[in-house]
Amino acid sequence: MARRRAAERVGINERTAKDWDYGVRKSRNARTYPNGVRVDYATGTSTIVDVNSVAAELPTLDKQLHPRLLTLAERERIRDLRAEGHSLRAIGSALGRS
Repeated sequence: MARRRAAERVGINERTAKDWDYGVRKSRNARTYPNGVRVDYATGTSTIVDVNSVAAELPTLDKQLHPRLLTLAERERIRDLRAEGHSLRAIGSALGRS
């Protein structure tokens, strides 16, 4: 499937899809490239970061930070239910949240 079509299908910008394809991580106003170069667009600086640092594991990403915040699993379920056409109210009921 073409990148443009795949990006449209999952609801992201084509630039974001390209970044994912090339292993580029984006956070706020910066992009970190696989070779360790971090470009901060807010300050206009480039730095080298440690590319050997360990990425967060799934249990870390899915842990409950605070009861009022959504977990990764809840966010994915919301995405799936929205894609199926459920209303926000129905999704809230399915999750047991307002």
